[in-house]
Amino acid sequence: MTTADTPTTAPATAPGASGTQPVSRPAGTRLVNGVFKGGGAKGIAYAGALKAMRERGIWFSSVAGASAGAITASLIAAGMDPDELAGAVPQGLAATRSPIPLRLGKAIIGHASSLFESRGLRDWLNTTLAERIGKPASHAVTFGELFAITRIELYVVAMDLSNGLPVVFCRRTTPTVEIAGAVASSSAIPGAFPPGRGVFHGADDGTVVHQFVDGGTWANYPAFVFQDRSFRAWLLGTSRSGGSWIDADEDAWLREAERPVVGFILGDPEPLEHRQPMGMVPVDGPEVSRRFDQGPTYTSPKRGIYLVGSVLSSDWARLMIGIAMAVWVALNFVTLPIGVRRFSTWLAEWSPDWLYPILLVGSLSVVVLASVATIGVMVLLVAVGRLVADTLVPSFQALMGVPTEVPPWIGLGDDSVVIRVPDVGLKSIDFQVDPAEQVRAIEAAQRSVGTQLDDAVIGGRLAALFDGTAPPPEPFRTGDRPLSEPGNPDRVAVGGVVAAVATTGLIGGLGWWGSNSAGTDGIGTIIVSVIVGLLGGGAALLYVGGRAGARAASRARCGVMAPARRTGAVALVAIAVGVGAVIGGAVVSGWTMSDRSADTVQATVTGAVASTRPDADADDNDNASASANDNDNDNDNDNDNDNDNTYTVQADGVATPLTMISDRHLRLSERVFVRVDEAAGTAELVGALDDGRFGLAVVLWMLGLGAIASGVRRLNWHRRCRRLADLMQQWQQAATPR
Repeated sequence: MTTADTPTTAPATAPGASGTQPVSRPAGTRLVNGVFKGGGAKGIAYAGALKAMRERGIWFSSVAGASAGAITASLIAAGMDPDELAGAVPQGLAATRSPIPLRLGKAIIGHASSLFESRGLRDWLNTTLAERIGKPASHAVTFGELFAITRIELYVVAMDLSNGLPVVFCRRTTPTVEIAGAVASSSAIPGAFPPGRGVFHGADDGTVVHQFVDGGTWANYPAFVFQDRSFRAWLLGTSRSGGSWIDADEDAWLREAERPVVGFILGDPEPLEHRQPMGMVPVDGPEVSRRFDQGPTYTSPKRGIYLVGSVLSSDWARLMIGIAMAVWVALNFVTLPIGVRRFSTWLAEWSPDWLYPILLVGSLSVVVLASVATIGVMVLLVAVGRLVADTLVPSFQALMGVPTEVPPWIGLGDDSVVIRVPDVGLKSIDFQVDPAEQVRAIEAAQRSVGTQLDDAVIGGRLAALFDGTAPPPEPFRTGDRPLSEPGNPDRVAVGGVVAAVATTGLIGGLGWWGSNSAGTDGIGTIIVSVIVGLLGGGAALLYVGGRAGARAASRARCGVMAPARRTGAVALVAIAVGVGAVIGGAVVSGWTMSDRSADTVQATVTGAVASTRPDADADDNDNASASANDNDNDNDNDNDNDNDNTYTVQADGVATPLTMISDRHLRLSERVFVRVDEAAGTAELVGALDDGRFGLAVVLWMLGLGAIASGVRRLNWHRRCRRLADLMQQWQQAATPR
């Protein structure tokens, strides 16, 4: 290390002052090249790591980063000390937030391409950098300008989507590029933030615009900036050919090459896997890979991702979802005439007259569009669902910059020191971090990094790097982390079963009540039951998916052990119970329908007259009478909801028309079930689900199908375990020397 890297006095330069002198550093500061890994909002913890570095008299003359690491690196390059950086980071996080109504509005009109906005982050960073160098807030600070003030080299890594290659922004090759734009592009997590756009120009091939995303998709820990000899040779040649290379640049280049490299990674990378490859599963051999794959689709403990992967990967699940969607679409179209009339009546009761046509047409358009979209989703689900789950979902996750990890061998060589920065309580895309959580995370990082810097091995290596006498690397040992026991794939929580049954009963009861009283009150009840069903069913899916995902992740981490080779007796019992429940549901359903068939017949509505209360307006009668003559008039139900309608029906097998009174709103020519009293000349409307036994049959069917599915799943699990064990036994026998 040269004496120029260890100032003996502190230059008197205040933050924000303009000029060309370097930023202030305490006397005796030892300078290093810093590398900062990406990690989204977890980058808050870097403030604690930098405090520990400053306390030990170590700081940076060159910094490189990707994603959140690029933000930290740019603030260091602006001359911020750790305390200033700790105060600035929450402001940067706040700048990434935008009101949810605004994001939803942009999504509706097609202007939203990501979950969050990057404009706020870009404006905040540019304003911060401009203040540091004494420029107006609107001034776009470039790499060349910042280096001229602080004399700290800044390297920002992003991914160019046009060619899948990294782009390294720095003052040597991109002196006129805006730093805030480059950093925002490097932090553009795919899907979370919109990509940045940069302009490229060539004398021979004109001007083009490229999109940039998170640099972590290519190198989330960009140590290659300082350690890859090929990259350094390219950077040196490109810089010299730019025409602005001077002797001072040559000296700075040599000093940078001599300085130690200290890298910072968030969290602790997994140790090298203690298991070694034994062989490849035969393509045409036994199916053993599914449910064992150690990848995001099957083993992610994140409930949403696991559910998507497991459902789309199951042929039966995709088929059942496809059938359910097809039935839903068919019912939509078959019952649309009845549904339109009843829904229009319900809507007319509470919506103002001027808004009624808009709401009616809009809601019906949504139903039609939803049906069309469902058909498309159904076709895609069945056709390419496995492709999405097995290939596209894992590939997309691998391309996401935030979860990209560094290899476990990073920092084992003798040319750098790597510091693990704990990210206690922080999440990658949680940009609303409580101030107390931020303080705890920063303090935890400061303690941990300080302990690592004081460690004899790390401290000794760092001292040797400063002296130019790096010791040989430590022999690597596989991690000795305790392994948790794999979760039991067959265990089902009693609480989950009780909750599922209770939810099914509640939703079924509401649906039965609404369908059985399908007047205007019934429509409201049906809507409530749908909402409750979505909430309850979604919560149950997340709970079950989370438990299953955790067990799958544990199996992938720990492997499949011998106890998994149990017999399938429990699975066979579950299948038998399920078959019995399905048969019981069929018996109850048949019992209900046979009782009904004894005294019910089908009838056709031939006329309708609304009977009103004495204090009702006369106009109501006129409207109701008009509805009997005009089948297309859907606004005849402005009567008070308490009124009953008198219908004339022609029952099958009965010669004379019958009179029927009901509070439901029926259309002419609608087919209904009735009980006939020929002596009185009347009929009583019978609902399609008017028997409580029918609800019991539905519950039995659902529980039976669930038990059958659970039993089949257990049998498949045991079969795959046996096949995997047999395959391993074959390989071990082949590898045993004779």
